[in-house]
Amino acid sequence: MAICGAIDKYGIDSFNLYILETLDFADSSILDQREFLSQKEGFWYNKILPSYNIQKILQPFTGPNHYRYGTKLSENVKLKISQSLIGRKVPENTKINYIKGARKKPVFCYDYYSNKLLIKFDGVRIAARALNLKNYQYISYRLDKDKPVDIKLEDINYKVYFKSK
Repeated sequence: MAICGAIDKYGIDSFNLYILETLDFADSSILDQREFLSQKEGFWYNKILPSYNIQKILQPFTGPNHYRYGTKLSENVKLKISQSLIGRKVPENTKINYIKGARKKPVFCYDYYSNKLLIKFDGVRIAARALNLKNYQYISYRLDKDKPVDIKLEDINYKVYFKSK
């Protein structure tokens, strides 16, 4: 991020933090708060025009708000990418690391009540697929936090928690 590079270059003491406005949400719902905050962020963004704001779209930078959402590469660009990769040599140890998932964090699945190890997975995504969970973040958010999760393993219902060690 540009702000990180600037802080490294000029030092944290070269920057100031200002509180532009304080808000009270005691009598409003979460949905109202989010909408209001989005409007306020837009107001202050347009007023100040900050040089270090990386999110020009004042919504989450995913899905339809991502700048490349819905765009497809032209056949010409695909061909250029393909041609640039022809003859590329990938070291054997790199191939092995891709296959093994060298940077994957092992996931140990323990029974919540007995603390007995039920199963070990080679990675968070692998565990999510094996346990038929909607996405891997479901496990990531609970990893090493002793938060119980209800799963079905070999047609038996368990309450489990996940550890990485």
